[in-house]
Amino acid sequence: MKRTLTFKISSCKDYFEQIVLQSVQIYNVNPLSYKEALSAAIFCWQFSDWIFNSYKNELINQLKREKIIIQSLKEYQGMLMKIQCFSFISQIAIGAKHLECSDHRIQNVTSTQVETGFYQGLIGLGTATYLTIKVGSRRYYFYRELERCIDYWKLVLVQLDIY
Repeated sequence: MKRTLTFKISSCKDYFEQIVLQSVQIYNVNPLSYKEALSAAIFCWQFSDWIFNSYKNELINQLKREKIIIQSLKEYQGMLMKIQCFSFISQIAIGAKHLECSDHRIQNVTSTQVETGFYQGLIGLGTATYLTIKVGSRRYYFYRELERCIDYWKLVLVQLDIY
């Protein structure tokens, strides 16, 4: 019998649906919760381990057809970090575990913040509060970057005929 340390999570699809997507759904209910944002980021980034270790040969062959050569999880994660949303989400996830993250391969996140700003809506001027990611002087919305990562994972799962 295969040893499992993940309770009832026994497949990559289980992990994605029951851990990753549910953590994002919980975050979406309370999008200003830094605790829920950190959980969603950690689980989203950790999914790279699950999918690579579950479908290593398929991913290597699929990426090879796209002229991307990888052999290891470290190389796979390095490739993901070149994608803006994963660059940001990985730094937040790693920073939550190690307090900070500095990787010469990526543009480093300067800070994460809760920010309130003004916007022009249908009924006039209003305010909105968001969790933001700062890289230098540029500002990105956490929820959008997380959403882009989830969209990417869904595409990968469809390409692997899992989802």
